[in-house]
Amino acid sequence: MVTLVLYFGYEHHWNKNRHLLDSITVPEELKPFVSDYKINIFEIAWLSDEQVSMFKSDFRIVADYFVQMRKNQNYQPSKDTMEHVHEVLQLMSVVTDDNRFEEAQNYVKRSGSNMCEVLDAIENRGIKKGSEKRQLTTVVKTLSRYIRRSLPIDAQVLEDIAEDNELTVEKVRSIAKENGISLSC
Repeated sequence: MVTLVLYFGYEHHWNKNRHLLDSITVPEELKPFVSDYKINIFEIAWLSDEQVSMFKSDFRIVADYFVQMRKNQNYQPSKDTMEHVHEVLQLMSVVTDDNRFEEAQNYVKRSGSNMCEVLDAIENRGIKKGSEKRQLTTVVKTLSRYIRRSLPIDAQVLEDIAEDNELTVEKVRSIAKENGISLSC
Protein backbone atom coordinates (compact mmCIF):
# COMPACT_ATOMS: atom_id res chain seq x y z
CA MET A 1 0.00 0.00 0.00
CA VAL A 2 1.20 3.50 -0.86
CA THR A 3 -0.18 6.58 0.88
CA LEU A 4 0.11 9.85 -0.99
CA VAL A 5 -0.83 13.23 0.42
CA LEU A 6 -1.02 16.33 -1.74
CA TYR A 7 -0.32 19.22 0.60
CA PHE A 8 -1.37 22.61 -0.75
CA GLY A 9 -0.20 24.76 2.17
CA TYR A 10 2.02 27.61 1.03
CA GLU A 11 2.63 29.47 4.28
CA HIS A 12 4.77 26.72 5.81
CA HIS A 13 6.05 23.23 5.05
CA TRP A 14 4.21 20.10 6.14
CA ASN A 15 4.91 19.72 9.85
CA LYS A 16 2.81 16.68 10.71
CA ASN A 17 3.79 13.04 11.06
CA ARG A 18 5.04 11.10 8.07
CA HIS A 19 4.51 7.59 9.41
CA LEU A 20 1.34 5.85 10.52
CA LEU A 21 2.74 4.74 13.88
CA ASP A 22 3.71 8.33 14.63
CA SER A 23 0.08 9.32 14.07
CA ILE A 24 -1.73 6.75 16.19
CA THR A 25 -1.26 5.30 19.65
CA VAL A 26 -0.57 1.58 19.61
CA PRO A 27 0.23 -0.39 22.75
CA GLU A 28 3.85 -1.56 22.74
CA GLU A 29 2.88 -5.25 22.74
CA LEU A 30 0.80 -4.77 19.55
CA LYS A 31 3.38 -2.79 17.56
CA PRO A 32 4.95 -5.93 15.99
CA PHE A 33 1.55 -6.65 14.41
CA VAL A 34 0.88 -3.19 12.99
CA SER A 35 2.47 -2.15 9.72
CA ASP A 36 4.09 1.26 9.85
CA TYR A 37 3.13 2.84 6.55
CA LYS A 38 5.10 5.78 5.30
CA ILE A 39 2.98 8.77 4.31
CA ASN A 40 4.44 10.25 1.13
CA ILE A 41 3.89 14.00 1.18
CA PHE A 42 3.95 16.08 -1.97
CA GLU A 43 4.18 19.73 -1.00
CA ILE A 44 2.67 21.30 -4.09
CA ALA A 45 3.45 24.93 -3.18
CA TRP A 46 7.08 24.02 -2.55
CA LEU A 47 7.76 22.48 -5.95
CA SER A 48 10.39 24.14 -8.12
CA ASP A 49 9.38 25.89 -11.33
CA GLU A 50 11.10 23.07 -13.22
CA GLN A 51 9.03 20.45 -11.38
CA VAL A 52 5.82 22.35 -12.10
CA SER A 53 6.68 22.61 -15.80
CA MET A 54 7.00 18.81 -15.95
CA PHE A 55 3.26 18.36 -15.39
CA LYS A 56 1.57 17.81 -18.73
CA SER A 57 -1.98 17.91 -17.39
CA ASP A 58 -4.14 20.75 -16.11
CA PHE A 59 -2.64 20.06 -12.69
CA ARG A 60 0.31 22.20 -13.87
CA ILE A 61 -1.99 25.26 -13.56
CA VAL A 62 -3.06 24.26 -10.04
CA ALA A 63 0.53 23.67 -8.94
CA ASP A 64 1.65 26.96 -10.52
CA TYR A 65 -1.03 28.82 -8.55
CA PHE A 66 0.24 27.52 -5.21
CA VAL A 67 3.91 28.00 -6.05
CA GLN A 68 3.24 31.62 -7.03
CA MET A 69 1.15 32.23 -3.91
CA ARG A 70 4.02 30.92 -1.77
CA LYS A 71 6.65 32.99 -3.54
CA ASN A 72 4.77 36.24 -4.21
CA GLN A 73 1.52 36.10 -2.19
CA ASN A 74 -0.02 36.88 -5.56
CA TYR A 75 -1.03 34.95 -8.68
CA GLN A 76 -0.26 35.93 -12.25
CA PRO A 77 -2.25 33.50 -14.40
CA SER A 78 -0.56 31.72 -17.24
CA LYS A 79 -1.95 31.63 -20.74
CA ASP A 80 -1.74 27.82 -20.78
CA THR A 81 -5.02 26.34 -21.92
CA MET A 82 -7.02 24.01 -19.69
CA GLU A 83 -8.65 20.93 -21.11
CA HIS A 84 -10.81 20.27 -18.05
CA VAL A 85 -11.88 23.76 -17.02
CA HIS A 86 -14.75 22.78 -14.75
CA GLU A 87 -12.72 20.16 -12.92
CA VAL A 88 -9.82 22.55 -12.35
CA LEU A 89 -12.19 25.22 -11.07
CA GLN A 90 -13.87 22.76 -8.70
CA LEU A 91 -10.50 21.61 -7.37
CA MET A 92 -9.32 25.20 -6.92
CA SER A 93 -12.55 26.01 -5.11
CA VAL A 94 -12.05 23.12 -2.69
CA VAL A 95 -8.33 23.51 -1.98
CA THR A 96 -8.39 27.32 -1.70
CA ASP A 97 -11.75 27.48 0.10
CA ASP A 98 -12.68 30.21 -2.38
CA ASN A 99 -16.00 29.48 -4.07
CA ARG A 100 -15.42 32.17 -6.71
CA PHE A 101 -13.56 29.56 -8.77
CA GLU A 102 -16.59 27.29 -8.83
CA GLU A 103 -18.94 30.22 -9.47
CA ALA A 104 -16.79 31.14 -12.47
CA GLN A 105 -17.90 27.90 -14.14
CA ASN A 106 -21.14 29.64 -15.08
CA TYR A 107 -19.15 32.22 -17.02
CA VAL A 108 -16.55 29.96 -18.61
CA LYS A 109 -18.47 27.61 -20.86
CA ARG A 110 -15.78 25.99 -22.97
CA SER A 111 -12.75 23.80 -22.57
CA GLY A 112 -9.54 25.22 -23.92
CA SER A 113 -9.86 28.29 -21.73
CA ASN A 114 -6.92 29.60 -19.77
CA MET A 115 -6.75 30.93 -16.23
CA CYS A 116 -6.56 34.52 -17.54
CA GLU A 117 -10.00 34.06 -19.11
CA VAL A 118 -11.33 32.44 -15.94
CA LEU A 119 -10.11 35.28 -13.74
CA ASP A 120 -11.45 37.83 -16.23
CA ALA A 121 -14.83 36.09 -15.99
CA ILE A 122 -14.72 36.31 -12.20
CA GLU A 123 -13.75 39.99 -12.37
CA ASN A 124 -16.47 40.79 -14.92
CA ARG A 125 -19.02 39.00 -12.73
CA GLY A 126 -17.97 41.21 -9.82
CA ILE A 127 -18.24 44.33 -11.96
CA LYS A 128 -21.70 43.26 -13.12
CA LYS A 129 -22.84 42.58 -9.54
CA GLY A 130 -21.51 45.98 -8.44
CA SER A 131 -23.30 47.71 -11.30
CA GLU A 132 -26.56 45.91 -10.47
CA LYS A 133 -26.22 46.89 -6.82
CA ARG A 134 -25.63 50.55 -7.77
CA GLN A 135 -28.74 50.46 -9.98
CA LEU A 136 -30.81 48.96 -7.19
CA THR A 137 -29.55 51.53 -4.67
CA THR A 138 -30.22 54.41 -7.06
CA VAL A 139 -33.76 53.23 -7.81
CA VAL A 140 -34.58 52.75 -4.12
CA LYS A 141 -33.14 56.17 -3.18
CA THR A 142 -35.02 57.90 -5.98
CA LEU A 143 -38.35 56.26 -5.10
CA SER A 144 -37.78 56.97 -1.42
CA ARG A 145 -37.08 60.63 -2.18
CA TYR A 146 -40.41 60.92 -4.05
CA ILE A 147 -42.25 59.30 -1.12
CA ARG A 148 -40.50 61.48 1.48
CA ARG A 149 -41.46 64.60 -0.43
CA SER A 150 -45.03 63.30 -0.97
CA LEU A 151 -44.57 63.54 -4.73
CA PRO A 152 -46.75 61.35 -6.93
CA ILE A 153 -45.05 58.39 -8.59
CA ASP A 154 -46.88 58.07 -11.88
CA ALA A 155 -46.14 56.04 -15.00
CA GLN A 156 -43.93 58.84 -16.41
CA VAL A 157 -41.78 58.93 -13.24
CA LEU A 158 -41.34 55.14 -13.41
CA GLU A 159 -40.36 55.38 -17.08
CA ASP A 160 -37.83 58.12 -16.30
CA ILE A 161 -36.30 56.13 -13.43
CA ALA A 162 -36.14 53.04 -15.63
CA GLU A 163 -34.52 54.95 -18.49
CA ASP A 164 -32.00 56.68 -16.20
CA ASN A 165 -30.92 53.29 -14.82
CA GLU A 166 -31.12 51.35 -18.09
CA LEU A 167 -33.87 49.12 -16.68
CA THR A 168 -37.38 48.21 -17.67
CA VAL A 169 -40.36 49.71 -15.88
CA GLU A 170 -41.20 46.16 -14.74
CA LYS A 171 -37.77 45.86 -13.12
CA VAL A 172 -38.25 49.20 -11.32
CA ARG A 173 -41.64 47.95 -10.05
CA SER A 174 -40.00 44.70 -8.92
CA ILE A 175 -37.22 46.57 -7.06
CA ALA A 176 -39.83 48.76 -5.37
CA LYS A 177 -41.84 45.70 -4.29
CA GLU A 178 -38.72 43.86 -3.03
CA ASN A 179 -37.86 46.90 -0.91
CA GLY A 180 -41.34 47.41 0.55
CA ILE A 181 -42.11 50.51 -1.49
CA SER A 182 -45.74 50.52 -2.60
CA LEU A 183 -46.54 52.20 -5.87
CA SER A 184 -49.96 53.60 -6.58
CA CYS A 185 -49.64 53.42 -10.35
